[in-house]
Amino acid sequence: MAIVVLRDDGGERAFGHYLAQPERRGFFLKHLTAVMEAASAQKPKPDCPRVASEFSTGSVQEAGKKANREPSPLPLAPSLSALSALSTRASESPTSPKALSESSSKSPPSPEKQLPGSDTRAKARLPGSPSPSPSRAHTSDQAPLLQSPTSRQSQTPARTERVDVDHSSYSSSDQVSSRQGVRKAAELIGLDLERDEGLCWLAESAAGAELPAGWAMFHDDAGRAAYYHEQKKLVVRKHPMLDRYRCYVARLRAFYHRAPETQALNGGRRIRAHLAVILNESLNRCNRELPPVTPELLERAALLLGVDTSSEFALSTKVKMAMDMFAEDQYDISLATGVKADVDAFAAQLRQEQIQEMMSQPDGIIMCSELEAQPATVKCEECMDFFSMEGFARCHSTGKRRHHHPLKVEQCACSVYPQEPATCEVDGQYFSRRGYADAIMRTPILSSKHCRFLGGLACSEYPERRSEVVCEDCCDLFSTEAFWERHGHGHRRHHVQLTLDAENRLWRAGRMVPHEEANRILHRAIRAREGGPWLAFRDDQLTTYWYHLDDKVVTHENPYL
Repeated sequence: MAIVVLRDDGGERAFGHYLAQPERRGFFLKHLTAVMEAASAQKPKPDCPRVASEFSTGSVQEAGKKANREPSPLPLAPSLSALSALSTRASESPTSPKALSESSSKSPPSPEKQLPGSDTRAKARLPGSPSPSPSRAHTSDQAPLLQSPTSRQSQTPARTERVDVDHSSYSSSDQVSSRQGVRKAAELIGLDLERDEGLCWLAESAAGAELPAGWAMFHDDAGRAAYYHEQKKLVVRKHPMLDRYRCYVARLRAFYHRAPETQALNGGRRIRAHLAVILNESLNRCNRELPPVTPELLERAALLLGVDTSSEFALSTKVKMAMDMFAEDQYDISLATGVKADVDAFAAQLRQEQIQEMMSQPDGIIMCSELEAQPATVKCEECMDFFSMEGFARCHSTGKRRHHHPLKVEQCACSVYPQEPATCEVDGQYFSRRGYADAIMRTPILSSKHCRFLGGLACSEYPERRSEVVCEDCCDLFSTEAFWERHGHGHRRHHVQLTLDAENRLWRAGRMVPHEEANRILHRAIRAREGGPWLAFRDDQLTTYWYHLDDKVVTHENPYL
């Protein structure tokens, strides 16, 4: 139990025993009010001439004790005249009787007699700020009498005033530069800030986009910026992320124009208003003790946010989870405080999820300039073109091109769909996710061979870490720290833990899991984390059912079992 100590009345009073007894809290508050009023009544009113006479007639030690016992209500900021007096009398001790008597006998400077540079400081003052009154100036001149030398030397009000002005100018210049950066980024990704008001958040994100992994920026001889990918030997003039933003803008614009319900929602304010209506319906369902999210509300919210539920299953799942969390958090806050729900924070969270989903997409495959159906494996240093080995041999077999030098291009393409980047390796062949599913259907024996995921598998709790543990009961991927954070207490302590090594082999109790079973467990965990077309809901009777995002059908049987 914490002990509350009050020192304003000159002593110490402990009210901890009142806090431990709820029936005596009213007496505690009443007694606390009386103590505070008595302490404020004991404080003397500021009288500068009387304090000065005490310091000039009495001893220095008594004045120091009185100053320590009763802190002065005068402001602590020294005046310019006091600072100048301290600078001219640096050899004399500030606490000597002579210095104190001289400083007390000095009269405050008149407005006509200002120090050098005071007019400059007056001009640097922010417009609209109140000018110091003569009474405040007189008070600040008397304040150094009750201050220590260190406090007088450390405080400089003139510098503080200048720093405030500089910060305001810096903030305004930063705002102007940020607006210019957003406007320039909008032009580069093909956005019109007036016509595409609902997509301005993409321009703001593109203005501060960072370089993806593997890219480096340099300047050519003319001073222009260029970007280089070392593994792919690719040089571009524009930021490599702008192409992704441009494609995403085109997709969102086509999605909004394709849906008849969103053709009239060209402005961001209209989208926000309709989104607030949907969230209000979700909160009303919470008020009636019903599940906050239904398939209808999910489809309407996803339509406003630009999420295609028929294909973007992971984003649709995140929208449903965000709506559930919003209703759970904001309903109690709204009832307790009467504050309206924060729709902007909800929209900003999902916008960030959309940007992360766009950033997580792998880079495309560079195809051969001679044989367009094959991925490029080399780059000609003289021709500056990309070729496959067959295409390079065909173009550089005769003439001067025989002396050209090829550079190796490091990219991994799927053996079934060469335009897609590979995500796994099985028996020396590389497959994308779609290519691996098609290859297993044609060659079922591949399912019994070891599948190695390129780049490893990310942790579900900390995406920047690699997975080291697979929970067989949760059907999820964790790093070691994240696993024990989730499974250190409760019934989860009894879950079965499978160790995942660097080659994506599973180990159970020191024994390696067969490849076919390991592949089935890993792919099921990946599908469960990323989400599939089936999404679970609860009806008004709290019965669980599953909704298919693509076919728009409902079933009461678990389709994942």
